This record gives sequence, structure tokens and C-alpha cells, in this order.
Amino acid sequence: MSKLSNQQAKAYFEYINKEHAFILADDIATHPATKEFYESYSKPQNICSLLDVPVWHNGVLYGILCAEQVGIPKKWQLEDVQFMLSLSDSLSLCLQTRDRLNTEMLLRETNHKLLRSNTDLEHFATVAAHDIKSPLRGIVNFLTLLKKQYGNTLDEPAQEYINYTLKNAGQLTQLINELLAYAKLEQQMAEPALVDVSQLIREIEKEQQDFIIERKGKVVVSGSLPRINVQRNLMYQLFSNIIHNAIKFTHTDSPPVLEINYQHENGYIKFEFADNGIGIDDQYAEQIFSLFARINTLEQFDGTGIGLATCRKIADMLGGKIIYQRRTKPDGSIFTVCLPSQLLCVN
Repeated sequence: MSKLSNQQAKAYFEYINKEHAFILADDIATHPATKEFYESYSKPQNICSLLDVPVWHNGVLYGILCAEQVGIPKKWQLEDVQFMLSLSDSLSLCLQTRDRLNTEMLLRETNHKLLRSNTDLEHFATVAAHDIKSPLRGIVNFLTLLKKQYGNTLDEPAQEYINYTLKNAGQLTQLINELLAYAKLEQQMAEPALVDVSQLIREIEKEQQDFIIERKGKVVVSGSLPRINVQRNLMYQLFSNIIHNAIKFTHTDSPPVLEINYQHENGYIKFEFADNGIGIDDQYAEQIFSLFARINTLEQFDGTGIGLATCRKIADMLGGKIIYQRRTKPDGSIFTVCLPSQLLCVN
């Protein structure tokens, strides 16, 4: 069987690395990446056409998937390309997962604590390990360029398709960013510091001021809030997510009102967030804290379904828990954040 010479193989791989793309050759004899080895390799084996797709691993060319047409030249179709690209992405994900599993096995041998590794994080690592940000940016850039240069020549449905695709790409970008932030939460476990919860709430209100005003919302703090020793950045993110959701998931005919209460009992300091929003059926009381959990459609409320999963993970990291219960008078939701009493500053 004919083989590529070292020089031919080197030139071929250099071409793929340089172009960072697949090779679609309906005619091997004329394509710039394949014509050099047509006489020595393709022609003796009667190979007329090929579709070669690179497999990338950690940004490095790992291998190439080759589809070769023998005998009669083939005009490759979009379905052929999509299948090969999908197969390449699957192999890349498998390689990433293999590396992750090998690393986890090694770390388990040296650190028993990893036996308690978070199941959600493992799921995230499997799904998001593959680098999808780069091709996503390419999609957005080319669609934006298409809209800018040819928008005036496209009919209204075509422009709607472009806008809809750009919107979905934006939602996917947000999802990726929030997944990465979720995965990196444990890296934010700095030394605890004294946190005035009243001041923390005021800062969150100020940050979300435009959003609260837009929704005609109100945040009401009942009584005084304590000072606690805790990782401030995690506490800020936890309370910020809850407050944002309370203002966001509301009825269109009534302004959102969020009441914040505090109590200390049964070995916990408890922060209760009670709103007058749309509420959630009790059957979903646990499901809402799972990754990608969405009770409402994107048409009703935008979002990624990661916010409450982040809240639960932060509460767990702080040695506490977060509980949901449906509110009945008025209708709405109550989220209670319970943290260990030892975090309370008594001075």
C-alpha cells in the first residue's frame, strides 16, 4: 500500500495547522493540500476525493479523520461535512474526558478528599471540557460580518434568521461563562473575613439598582442583620443571585417586593428571602437547585438554569444549606439560607 513520504506528510500537517480547518477535496489532484502527494499516494490507490477533518486536543492537532472516495470522484455534501465535524468533536470530548479521568485517578491516590468531589462538577467537566468558545466566537463574528455587509440585500426572513442565531449564540456564550464560573467556585475559598450583612445587602441593591427600578421593585429588610465571619465574595454571589431572581421572576401586573428576615435558631443563622413572585410548585423544590434546571421557558424568562445550582453549591461550601418553600399569602417563594452558628460574630 502506498504511503506518504515524511516530507509530504509534514507539508500536509503543516497545511492543516496553518489553516486550522478541515480539508474538502472533490478533486485530490488540484487541491493545494493534497496535490503534492497525488501521484505517489492517491493515484496508485485510485483515491479521487477526500474529506479530512482534524481532531484537536488541548489546542494541538492530535490526529485526522479521513474519508476517502475510491474510483468515482465524489461531490461532498453538507451532511458529510457535518457528520465528520460531529465525529471529530466527539473524539475531542472523549480525549478531554480521558485526561480528566486519568487526573482524577492520580489525585485520588494522593488526596482522599477528592472522593467527595462534586457530581455536578464532574458532569460539567465532561460537557464543557471541550473548548467551544473559539468556534462560537467565529460564528458570531461571521454572522455579524454577514449582517453588516449584506444585510441590505437580504429579505426580512433572512435577517430574522441571522438575528435569531446571534441571540442564541449570545445565550450560549452566557451559559459557557456561567458554567466556568460554577466550576471555579471552590477556587474562591479565600480566608473568611468579617462581613456586615446589612452593608452587603445595600451593595447588592446598588449594583442591581437599574434592574430593580426598571421592574418597579422593592427590597425590604426587617430588623437588623448580623455580622458574620465568611468568605465575602461567595456570600455576595449567593445573596445577589437570590435577590436578582426575586425581582426577575414576578407577575407582570404586580411590582416585585422582596422581604429579608434574619433569625438564629437550632444551631443555624437563617436568612429568609420572601418574595411575591410567580412561585414554584413544591414538586420542583429540589429540581430547581440542579444544573440547567428550568421550570419556565426562555420565552417567559431568560436565563441559563445555573443560578440556583450556584447558590446551593456556595451554601454547601460554607457548611450550610439553602431551602425552598412556596409562599401562599401572598403567593410567591421563600428561600432560606442556613449557615452554621459558629460563623456568627458576637462582638
